[in-house]
Amino acid sequence: MHFNMKGLLIRNGFSLDAKPQPHIYLSLYDAFKRAILNRFLEPDSKLPPSRVLANDLGISRSTVLKAFDLLLVERYITAIKGSGYYVLCPTNKNLKLKIASVS
Repeated sequence: MHFNMKGLLIRNGFSLDAKPQPHIYLSLYDAFKRAILNRFLEPDSKLPPSRVLANDLGISRSTVLKAFDLLLVERYITAIKGSGYYVLCPTNKNLKLKIASVS
């Protein structure tokens, strides 16, 4: 399933306005979190690669990775080595453990 990730993030509060934003990763994190909690991003759906997302949004890859790191810590997403980042079910905090045990 391919869709406009930039449009989805903007609808969920992400913005890059003309003012310098030292913490763009927090805005990106918040937009992903809202999209996950509102089920715009379904559980088990794969997120775009960090390089692709950074390029599409016109931000650095390290900014995307910082946002992904926060989402990982709070268990909104999981990372599977060699495969990418996936959305976890926000009500099932044990899903990460299930995915890890299958890998």
